[in-house]
Amino acid sequence: GAAAVAGIGWGAYFIADWAIACTVLPRTAMASAMSVWNIAATLPQILAPALTTPLVERMNALHPGAGPRVAVGLAIVEFTAGALWLYRLPRQ
Repeated sequence: GAAAVAGIGWGAYFIADWAIACTVLPRTAMASAMSVWNIAATLPQILAPALTTPLVERMNALHPGAGPRVAVGLAIVEFTAGALWLYRLPRQ
């Protein structure tokens, strides 16, 4: 059941993601723009853990139990920053 709910949520996310991409990317260079869009969607998933894991581990070593709190705090900040960044897109 949980996998089905997660799959539906992930599918809804990707539908919205591609809808935004198709709306804001230039129609004359869609293939090139989509490759950049996909890199921009994938690269943070690779870099974020690589950059934040040392911080989370250090915080957990200094204050046991603080690591997960820092991780959740970082996720909230990053989500908010992403939402504010999307807010800048032109309305249609």
